[in-house]
Amino acid sequence: DDVTMVVEYYGQKEDGAEVDMKHAFTTKIGKEQTIRSKGDGLSGMCLGEHRRLVIPQHILRNKYKRFLPGILDSVKTYLEVQVTRINKMSWHQFESGLHMAMLEPVENEFCNRTVVAGDTLAVDYEGTLENGKVFDSSASRGQPFGPFVHGKRQIIEGYTETLEGRCLGERWRMTVPPHLAYGDYGVGDDIPGGTTLTSDVRLVRLNDNTWSEEVKNKKVLAWEEIYKPEVCEEVAGLDDELYIHYDATREDGAKFGSLVDNNPPYGPFSLSG
Repeated sequence: DDVTMVVEYYGQKEDGAEVDMKHAFTTKIGKEQTIRSKGDGLSGMCLGEHRRLVIPQHILRNKYKRFLPGILDSVKTYLEVQVTRINKMSWHQFESGLHMAMLEPVENEFCNRTVVAGDTLAVDYEGTLENGKVFDSSASRGQPFGPFVHGKRQIIEGYTETLEGRCLGERWRMTVPPHLAYGDYGVGDDIPGGTTLTSDVRLVRLNDNTWSEEVKNKKVLAWEEIYKPEVCEEVAGLDDELYIHYDATREDGAKFGSLVDNNPPYGPFSLSG
């Protein structure tokens, strides 16, 4: 698997005093990656899982010192590790306290547009309580939940937060704290007050478009190479600062853009957002 994780580490002397060498970085685990290990307490971790590992001094000298900046092999070291990506699946923590595991993302070339306020939506879902009991699902109702208008407080805040920016067809699992769900009062006998909810969700309607196998496999982004230098000095990366000249055409045939309007290049921006 292609696994990305966030790693924080700090040292501790024999008397328990903490050593000043705190660092945090993002790395990968697997073949030909930064960490190549099957027995260091990392293999088998779940998406979003958080572990604390104790690394003995002799292992630090032999295995970890080469990629942990500022590491000291004279003290015991603790690694705080969280898995943030496994293959295409990713883990997200919101400031509100909500957690989301993106299970089936839609690639950009298949995403016609993303959800914004005012969109009419519907979702397939299964909601469970903390004890694993299913309290509601679109399967039991025989239809998706919706339609509802995004951003109009027609659903719990947990849905609103995770739906923003989603593509049609994407599937995720969200863990919603009580203040973003049904609070201290709950809902009848089905959802007790103060309950954290977990929901498995797929966006199946976005305005007039519905999710289907045809939509799933339909590319909406395409390009053709008009000109490319014989010698490519540098290739644009995800985190590079970019500027572009462009012209674009609206559906009514009207043209706009920096070239058409004689404006400076658009930028700076990065492909990573």
